[in-house]
Amino acid sequence: MARTAFLSLTTLFFWVLSCTCALADYSILINKGINRLTLYDDEQAVKTFPVATGKNRSLTPEGTFTIVSKLVNPYYVKKNIPGGSPRNPLGPRWLGLSCGGGGEYGIHGNNDPSSIGKYVSAGCIRLRNEDVIWLFDRVPVGTRVKIINIPQTTNTPPVTNYTVFVDGRALTLNSGAKPLAAGETCLVPVRPAIEAMGYSGTWAEKEGRFDIKAGRCTISVWDNSNRAMVDNHPVLLPARSVISEGGSLCVHPDFFSAALGGKVSLEGKVSIKIVSPVGLLAGSGFIIPPPEL
Repeated sequence: MARTAFLSLTTLFFWVLSCTCALADYSILINKGINRLTLYDDEQAVKTFPVATGKNRSLTPEGTFTIVSKLVNPYYVKKNIPGGSPRNPLGPRWLGLSCGGGGEYGIHGNNDPSSIGKYVSAGCIRLRNEDVIWLFDRVPVGTRVKIINIPQTTNTPPVTNYTVFVDGRALTLNSGAKPLAAGETCLVPVRPAIEAMGYSGTWAEKEGRFDIKAGRCTISVWDNSNRAMVDNHPVLLPARSVISEGGSLCVHPDFFSAALGGKVSLEGKVSIKIVSPVGLLAGSGFIIPPPEL
């Protein structure tokens, strides 16, 4: 009877554990700028590891991929080294990425722990052996992997004053990044501009996305993209958004009219005039309607 009860409890434990793993919504963010890999469960960071990436920026691909293969003690074809050998540079585990069909680019261990944190690989992402085993045991095939390159800012960037006009009221703002020249126009740091209009914004690093709350309306804009969304309605901008050296997400001025419903005009390359929807700053609770697309 006791044995039966023990087996039943053991079975229940592993059933609960498997259900918990199945419910996990894992994704991986790799930032080459600081050589860090972060595992997320939904929107929550679970654990961060130091990694080694490509000898130059072009070697480790950037973008959004998926894990398409998982191998224990991978064989190193290039030098005919069997899996499990202490000479094997791939270490004990391999997580193959879709950008190379699962066999060209991967997240793997290594036989040189001193390389972790450095730019030394031919394109793969190296982890310490104990870290790659930990990761391997948790993430399934199909896990999304986003690779970005945002350098860590160690010095305080110079403060730049620029003027935003909201409903005819001039506000001189301080920002760590000045507007960026883009042909005949400029890209404008989005956070100080929307905060001047009375909105709040949050940066979702894992998604590379900046979300703006305006009443019941949610507006999103992505880095390195010319797309935006207004309550799931797509908006295309004339130019891609860019993360400046100071770490600010800069957007094309049309974002403020196409997505936020205001009126925008440029005054040279250092000022942008934004006329927000009537009554917004007066506290009337005005809700920005999605554009008709």
